[in-house]
Amino acid sequence: MNYSLFVITGLFVIGFSFSSVYAHVTIEVGPYEIEVGWLDEPPVLNNLNAITISIKEPGDVEGAYMGVANAFRNLDATVISDGISKSLDIQAGKYAAEYYGEIIPTNIGQVEVKLVGEINGIEVDEIIRIEDVETGSADTVIPRWIKNNAGWWADGQIPDSAFVKGIQFLIKEGIMIIPPTAQETSSGSSEVPDWIKNNAGWWADGQIPDSAFVKGIQFLIKEGIFDV
Repeated sequence: MNYSLFVITGLFVIGFSFSSVYAHVTIEVGPYEIEVGWLDEPPVLNNLNAITISIKEPGDVEGAYMGVANAFRNLDATVISDGISKSLDIQAGKYAAEYYGEIIPTNIGQVEVKLVGEINGIEVDEIIRIEDVETGSADTVIPRWIKNNAGWWADGQIPDSAFVKGIQFLIKEGIMIIPPTAQETSSGSSEVPDWIKNNAGWWADGQIPDSAFVKGIQFLIKEGIFDV
């Protein structure tokens, strides 16, 4: 039996928020709506990821929900796969409803999240199956948390230079893997074209796939704007 199924990480992610929801599963427990899924979908083997858990309750307006603060005060979350379980270190997200536990999946296949305890006196004992872990591609690997920086850059919250240096560091350290790209003669300009910034914003919002964002990075390498 493989007891190293999961590696739970303690990395601190600034501005952690759940902007894109794909194959998340929603259940109802008493008055609460609980949504569980991966932050980065599909989850890829050996890549830093997180289990996201959103807990809401009915608001004052009919049909509206509001986040439940301190929901994990008496609630535990455990990840289960192939009969092996591992407790998640749950952290609060950017908004009241959001919680997450970072994790690196080290086996492919089925994953379940078990929630046990109580929320404000309401007993919770649920097992929720989420998206299976995939092997992924060895050519293009982009951790989902990089989307935060891409979104901030597209919104003008960080300058071009900071974004370029950040991507350079991620590529050099092997955190972000880009297919081999030949660098052509430098254009002499360090300015990043607007269409790449637009792509970054769309990618951060989940409107275009990883491959489109990668093509933009490859363009910057070819033009000599990136030195990798």
